[in-house]
Amino acid sequence: MGFDVPAARILLAGEIAMHHLIKVEQVHRLRLYAAAPIVEQAVVFGMDLEAHNPEAILLCRDLNVSVETFGLILSEVAHGVPLWVANEDLSHPGHDNQPVAETGALLAALCAIRPSLTWQSLGKPNPTMLAMALERTGMNPTDAVFVGDNALTDGRAAAAIGMAFIHIQRSPAR
Repeated sequence: MGFDVPAARILLAGEIAMHHLIKVEQVHRLRLYAAAPIVEQAVVFGMDLEAHNPEAILLCRDLNVSVETFGLILSEVAHGVPLWVANEDLSHPGHDNQPVAETGALLAALCAIRPSLTWQSLGKPNPTMLAMALERTGMNPTDAVFVGDNALTDGRAAAAIGMAFIHIQRSPAR
């Protein structure tokens, strides 16, 4: 879109969740379902991603998650391993304006199999990431606006923290 945003100013739900698990929850053994850059960060932080007895599961958008993976996740949750989810977005619009499945779609599939499934998330619609952005910039919620493509999660997060929200939608591809 032509914006020049320094990398330090970009907050990603998977990274935020992983850092929380390390620093706050004191998790060292993690079952991680995520894209390669987040997996690489976890390794750099010393996370044991191969442990047979994980302390937590973190589900992010991961193209390698399959129907077989759902059984593994649900089995570990049934044995008391807490499930963390990067965010609850079902999809985001791709460059061709077609929906791209997100972490929330994986979560929805897990919930379809086990309706009583419980999880925790710091990602939208939880306002934690917005609070972090405000803290980093020194702004108040009333002086900021959240621009997002998902009214269900982005809009709810903005409302929860008292921030204005602008819902953008891509134009249909021609």
